[in-house]
Amino acid sequence: MVNIQEYINKNYSKKTKKNLKILSISGKDLEGHLDLKDFPNLEKLDCYENRITSLDLTNNKNLTYLNLSSNPISNLVLSQNKKLTEIHFSYGQINSIDLSQNKNLNFVNFNNNLLENIDLTNNPNIAAIHVYNNKLTSLKVANLTKLRVVACHMNPELTGSLDLSNCPDLINLNCAFTGLEKLKLNNPKLYLLYCQGNKINELDLTKTAIKEADYSKNLRTDLPKERIIFEDTQPQLKVKKVFLGGT
Repeated sequence: MVNIQEYINKNYSKKTKKNLKILSISGKDLEGHLDLKDFPNLEKLDCYENRITSLDLTNNKNLTYLNLSSNPISNLVLSQNKKLTEIHFSYGQINSIDLSQNKNLNFVNFNNNLLENIDLTNNPNIAAIHVYNNKLTSLKVANLTKLRVVACHMNPELTGSLDLSNCPDLINLNCAFTGLEKLKLNNPKLYLLYCQGNKINELDLTKTAIKEADYSKNLRTDLPKERIIFEDTQPQLKVKKVFLGGT
């Protein structure tokens, strides 16, 4: 393996570092700590599939895209990277992440980490959240009006209720194989739901786009149909005509 900082200093001149906007160093068997303070104009960083253990991105104010997947990083600080729109960091070792300063985020992928909780309520532009196969006990996604996709499956310690009722653009939810007991859904565009392998004992889908015909197709659940309320099977109230008089 090659030390990543030595590789950077050897292959990139001071002038190149200053002006470079895209840095791609993925799959090069690089290891150690990476400090990119000499890349002030960097906008995109691809360094997945290495052995990076830590990195310093505090001077990379223009960074919008970050791919760190498949690196044994256990601590990630992104508070100075306020222009970030995409983060790809699956197969890492972080157990917490603070994204409260990253208001422009629209995509996050933290699959296959050690995350115990994640709060995205300060990220109003987020559209896709991928956090499956972690150690989540808490997932906060309230009032994310642009949210379209949530993949939080394979988090057996995620229990209680998941409230997605204020996410009107949600179309895809996978919360299978968790400890969840209740879903609060008011998502008229939701048409794909995987919620098998959890503790949910009843399901109200009347405020979604999922119909009875979607059972075992777009809808995957352990519940029998009798425990699910579909909008298209609700009894219709009969309106009785009453003559009120007059001409």
